[in-house]
Amino acid sequence: MGVAMDLRRKQLLVGAIPAAIFVPLALLLTMVPFLEPPGSVDLGERGLSGIMDHRQQIENMSNPISRAIYSFGDSSCHQNSSRSFFFHGNQTPVCSRDMGIYWGFAAGAVVALLRRYYVPLSLVLLSFVPMGADGLIQAFTSYTSTNLIRPLTGFPPSLLLSMTLVYSLQEMVYIPQGDLREVTSTGLSGGVEHQNDLGR
Repeated sequence: MGVAMDLRRKQLLVGAIPAAIFVPLALLLTMVPFLEPPGSVDLGERGLSGIMDHRQQIENMSNPISRAIYSFGDSSCHQNSSRSFFFHGNQTPVCSRDMGIYWGFAAGAVVALLRRYYVPLSLVLLSFVPMGADGLIQAFTSYTSTNLIRPLTGFPPSLLLSMTLVYSLQEMVYIPQGDLREVTSTGLSGGVEHQNDLGR
């Protein structure tokens, strides 16, 4: 039992790494609009992904945490205001779809930490279909997505990817060959306790 408990402790510590990253990040992306004066952050409609094109506006922000998080968003997201949420009268650091993606990563990390799930690759790939369809149809037709649909399509794939990441990290925890019989007898077969298969 001692080996099994030690293994589970190591799995929890390793599995907590994604949650320690994604949960604070999702919270910061949601909360930093409240750190700036109401109605002071609107980044317009000319942003491009992967380009720091809002540097001047961000440097004028009053709070250093805001500057850091909005700069992070500027480097990874177009930050177009019509495709973003507004809290406290201020635009969020990333667009609504990216907000759904980051919250999906956060939720998946927490869910997988509480109870481990094996997510089949086919299910992960399938979860990208709604997001891909929403983006492609918008790109090639007159259809315009909404700030409700965008995060709803971004959330599922990142949720499942995050759960897969936690599962994979915990699977990397080393089990000494001599202790494998004890681990298996306690129900941690293959180093997995209370494993569930979402594909069943």
